[in-house]
Amino acid sequence: MPYLKNVVLTACFLGAFTGAFTVSAPAQDTLPAGEGKDLVNRVCTGCHGIETALDQARTEAQWKAVVDTMIGRGAEGTDKEFETIVKYLTKNFGIKN
Repeated sequence: MPYLKNVVLTACFLGAFTGAFTVSAPAQDTLPAGEGKDLVNRVCTGCHGIETALDQARTEAQWKAVVDTMIGRGAEGTDKEFETIVKYLTKNFGIKN
């Protein structure tokens, strides 16, 4: 199992390294303004592009499950930051009733 953990960490590191060069300012500016935008840009693009995170609308419970999965894969932040991210994603990319 340590081998798998190293593979996941290496993939996240490489994603963060290449992501720093592939996520352009215009792509970041496409996110709606609001509390949590900077956190989403910082935390959610560490291993993948923002497009991957926003591939579909989700309920708040579904966004929380996605964020919990990302935490399990190594996303770093405080509980409060992750709560803010979930609220931001739900408000701006949630399923509309």
